[in-house]
Amino acid sequence: MANIIAQTYGEVRWQVLPHLRELLFCAEGLRLGQWLRDGQVQVVKQGPHRSVYRVRLPGLDIHVKHYPVYDLRAWLRQLLRPSKARTEFEMAEQLAGRGIPTFVPVALGERATTLGTGDSWLIMETLAGTEALNTFIETTLPRLEEAQQTLLRQRLAVALGRFTARMHNTGVLHHDFHAGNLLIRWDSDWQPELFLIDLHAVRLPQQVSWRCGRNNLVVLNRWFQLRVSRTDRLRCWHAYCQERDAVAMERWQRLMDTGARISARSGDTHLELESTVLAQP
Repeated sequence: MANIIAQTYGEVRWQVLPHLRELLFCAEGLRLGQWLRDGQVQVVKQGPHRSVYRVRLPGLDIHVKHYPVYDLRAWLRQLLRPSKARTEFEMAEQLAGRGIPTFVPVALGERATTLGTGDSWLIMETLAGTEALNTFIETTLPRLEEAQQTLLRQRLAVALGRFTARMHNTGVLHHDFHAGNLLIRWDSDWQPELFLIDLHAVRLPQQVSWRCGRNNLVVLNRWFQLRVSRTDRLRCWHAYCQERDAVAMERWQRLMDTGARISARSGDTHLELESTVLAQP
């Protein structure tokens, strides 16, 4: 993140955008306690492994994730891996660099202890006007008029197929890929925008083959098959294939333009093209 600065409050080391330092912190550290007392906080999730808060401040709407180190297993994890907040912070930056829409992180905090990193905090800008995709499909969509439901379902199916193909084309796999880990927002023309969240299960292989991409879609389909029609799921699949094929053809053309030649043995041309350009296993 450009222009980020380091700041320490007590045992917690923070990285934060400089123009937000005074708004987010006081002499004692993060102003979360003050915001709770002032009624500026909405508790989104709360549990032993993670708490999520939405905070509305003057000119700024943020979400705060707190990851406590609550048992021995969590401590051991912190000794071997980066903190959960850092993992999401760095992954969000990498996804943004690949053109995959996700949240914008503005601050990262990690408690320093004698045994390594303790609790961690991630602060990110709220994605205004979004809701979880599962909430939209199960709660919001059924309340709309039938004609509008049909229009939005069809557009969503195409957008989801293209979004997933875009992830895979840029080497992004989410191993916990379900509707709860996607946010949706509709623009003024009722076109959907999708955002990937909860990034701990995201991996960045060198490339995503068709087989790996298909397996990732199977994970996504587990939730949708009981809630979305077969027609819309097929529409999503077609959009996915078209987007993947379009990028594959661009790669093939680049190879041809640089003088690459694909052996055209009788009956094997298509398979060799897939192996060379698409990295089919």
